[in-house]
Amino acid sequence: MRRWKALIAVFALALCFVPASVAADDDAEGMNLTWHWFGSLRARPEYNDNLSDVSPVVDDEVSYANYRVNFGFSVDLDKGVSVLLDGQAYGAWGEDQTPQRGNLTTDNTSGDVAFYRAYIKAANIMDSNFSVTAGRQPLEYADEWLLGDSDFYAGTSWDAIRGDYQMKDDRGSVSLFWAKVAEQDVPETLVFTGDIGNDFDMYGIWTDWRVGDHSSLDVSALYGMDRRDVAGKGYTDKRFTGAVNYTYKNRDDGGFFFVGNGGLQDGRTLDSIGAKQEVEGWAYELTPGWLWVHKGENGEADRYTKIWVRAAEYSGDDQETNEVETWSPVAMDQHFRYGATDFWGGTFGHGAYIGGTPGFEALQLGFSTQTKVGIGLKGIIQQQRRSEKIGPGQDNRNLGQEIGVIASYDYGRNLTLELGVGQLFAGTAFSYEPPLFGQGNGRRAWLSATAHF
Repeated sequence: MRRWKALIAVFALALCFVPASVAADDDAEGMNLTWHWFGSLRARPEYNDNLSDVSPVVDDEVSYANYRVNFGFSVDLDKGVSVLLDGQAYGAWGEDQTPQRGNLTTDNTSGDVAFYRAYIKAANIMDSNFSVTAGRQPLEYADEWLLGDSDFYAGTSWDAIRGDYQMKDDRGSVSLFWAKVAEQDVPETLVFTGDIGNDFDMYGIWTDWRVGDHSSLDVSALYGMDRRDVAGKGYTDKRFTGAVNYTYKNRDDGGFFFVGNGGLQDGRTLDSIGAKQEVEGWAYELTPGWLWVHKGENGEADRYTKIWVRAAEYSGDDQETNEVETWSPVAMDQHFRYGATDFWGGTFGHGAYIGGTPGFEALQLGFSTQTKVGIGLKGIIQQQRRSEKIGPGQDNRNLGQEIGVIASYDYGRNLTLELGVGQLFAGTAFSYEPPLFGQGNGRRAWLSATAHF
């Protein structure tokens, strides 16, 4: 932990001597370097109740405040090569248990500090349309249904090598990547332990095609191999995911829009008792709606209002089959996708429905709008239920309703304030779910301030 803090402190100190954007000429080497620095700070007090157990039996009401700090720089080298370092600290107010951060030589701080992004990028290699990025980086595609950055929380980034090819005439792009999700081998000890192979790799290809003036088609394939083996089976999960995204949206003139996502998963995994089982997961999300475009004085779009209906289903595990049908959401950005509570992915410790054995279905009505004075408002109302029944003879799948509203205000160009409120009205199916068999409503609220520079 201390070496990360020291490293962050070193490059932060270096930035004190670098202007926001400066070209530095090195006559001896004939180099011309361009530096850029950037940062953000978010403070967000929150309140939630009943989101860890959905039961009135246990008092899990909690209030807290979290923070996220990002501070970094990028430098443009020659031949299209650039380096980016983005240090991040996140945690909760009061986590150190004291306002005193240390004595003479003892550091008692406990915040999580690491690099959120740290990569080398070579763009347009040999004057081509091909680029390579190596290092820690987000993998964010389409509308983040399968791969997103989860920036409402501490972010999702991968230690990866990624190659991108941009087609001519803006017809689309192709991305190939290999990500090291987990590595547990220690090279210095292999002489004693041998290659234990406790790692997790993900390989992927993502293609994005422009199929019309206002439409695009994304086709992707991922393969994940998790060798972190605790049952002596050689692996924990090996899974192929095929997914598509189709988007039609006229951002210039508005009107009808449609976003559709769908995916299939196949492979082998270990079930709850450590036995190898076939994987047969599937999921879809369909979002038709209507878009209004508000144009500024120059006649170009600068604000949008939209309404939509969303229907989605994520497979759970059918207890009456030998296969494991549970859909894995990989790295979906789930914030406000199915409500403001972010309950359905297991965020607050309750078992997951999206990516869990119950599965998840939702029917949602939503809206969002923006005003000239920097105020934004969006909300949803939703009915949800389990995809799978609780057990033999018990087909109650009702998970109730959820409503959520988020209001935001841009105070100038660099500061955004946001208020979010969500209410989960628990359905009767919760009263049949172990271990607490409760049916209590859940709620969440937050107020955040985020500064970008």
